[in-house]
Amino acid sequence: MSKTITQTPDEALQAAIKKAGTQADLAALLKISQTAISKWSLAGKGCSGRFALKIEQATGISKHELSPEFYPID
Repeated sequence: MSKTITQTPDEALQAAIKKAGTQADLAALLKISQTAISKWSLAGKGCSGRFALKIEQATGISKHELSPEFYPID
């Protein structure tokens, strides 16, 4: 069974924020500033590729959806 993308990177980021609780909660899990999360959210393009795997581990939201340019589905 192959994986499919079901949401945009921005939708995936918003889902990760919601699962974590708040932007500040997600930032704390990633050990970065809330401002960084806010900038990603305002840009509407999802998260930085370097954090997609960490967000996936912390929230269960797929790295493929968070950052498809860094983690394409094979």
